Amino acid sequence: MCRPRSAACPLAIAPLILLLLLGCSSPKSATDHDSLVYWRTLTGGAGNAQDELVQRFSSKHPGTPVKAEFQGSYADLAAKLTAAAISGAGPDVAQLGTFEIRQFAKAGALVDLRSFAESSDGLDVANWPGTVAKAGEVDGGLYWLPFNVTVPILYYNPDAFASAGIEGPPKTWAEFHDQARRLTVRDDRGEVTRAGVALWNITWPLISAIWS
Repeated sequence: MCRPRSAACPLAIAPLILLLLLGCSSPKSATDHDSLVYWRTLTGGAGNAQDELVQRFSSKHPGTPVKAEFQGSYADLAAKLTAAAISGAGPDVAQLGTFEIRQFAKAGALVDLRSFAESSDGLDVANWPGTVAKAGEVDGGLYWLPFNVTVPILYYNPDAFASAGIEGPPKTWAEFHDQARRLTVRDDRGEVTRAGVALWNITWPLISAIWS
């Protein structure tokens, strides 16, 4: 959720904030016939879901329509938000990745949503997974309401496991580490011919594993 446009850093957070905007301290209200600007990322089904949320909100609150603007990847969007903060312009609401939330919150660019979420007409987060809800907490404040969470899945090769004498996939990080070593195959020169584990060529799955 953005700070008012007169403030130094008009940045925002995740899409579910669209449900709360009419109750925030923004200069705009439900009677203002003006649009709210929402910067988003993700394509495909995740992008279509956001467009649907925006359409549903605008239909329910015709006095405050939302204009969704695709800004590229998470990194692209974060860079544009940084530039917007410097220039004093930017969206009312935006979708940030997990890693960017803390950085922008620490910089004082985001609105603390706890009072909105815990108000009498706020959101019931009792059934939210604890790790998901707490990921948006920074210094006692709540700076995101996640509408999507990516969950990495471990795929394994039963034939490779059988050849290494391993009965099934690991259930703990200690087993994961041990099995990865046992599954690694090297030739006579010591060169790896089969890696025991392969990760995506992006950093966040590895970072998430380290955090856990």
